[in-house]
Amino acid sequence: MASKKAIESILTSISANYGKRQKWITDVNLTWLSGLKGYSDRDVMTATKRWINNEDRPPTVANIRNTIKGLIGDDNATPAGCSRCDGTGCVEIAHHTAGKKGQPTSVKNLIAGCDCGAGQRLRSGSYAPWDVVVDRLRRDPYTLFVFHSDTDRPVLKTAERFAPETLERIAPSLTDPTRKDEWRQIGHGRRIPGGDE
Repeated sequence: MASKKAIESILTSISANYGKRQKWITDVNLTWLSGLKGYSDRDVMTATKRWINNEDRPPTVANIRNTIKGLIGDDNATPAGCSRCDGTGCVEIAHHTAGKKGQPTSVKNLIAGCDCGAGQRLRSGSYAPWDVVVDRLRRDPYTLFVFHSDTDRPVLKTAERFAPETLERIAPSLTDPTRKDEWRQIGHGRRIPGGDE
């Protein structure tokens, strides 16, 4: 059961991230407490963090409940995926933007929920629908290209995932099948030289 302390904590986070007044926390505290009483503190906190990281609007109690359901899943069988998402429920998106103030082109790789059953399950949590994400990215004035997976190609090509400058730098490792990767990716983007450990 969600504790009063956990509810106050998430309401404080929502208030701070979405510009709500302190009085709002007091006004809605009991509603949120009764609406989330069936969930653990951990699930409520995780769902709220995920919502804040992914959404531009403040959540309702129902939004947090749906996000929790997406996190903990359903005990029933997992819904089937489709050829667009290769059965995962996720649509891969690459957003290429022009560099601002002389900066090079940048690419952000994103994941959104597919239209299939597996994607619908993810979208009931905190994944946005892929078409909404693509439309929003295309409206960005700095957008050069937006690539997304589709039924013929559930996985994006390497050239679609990277900026041209990055492709030039990594081209030798892509074209020489005998070359062994000299770097092993670990942790939060930190790289260390090493073998295939």
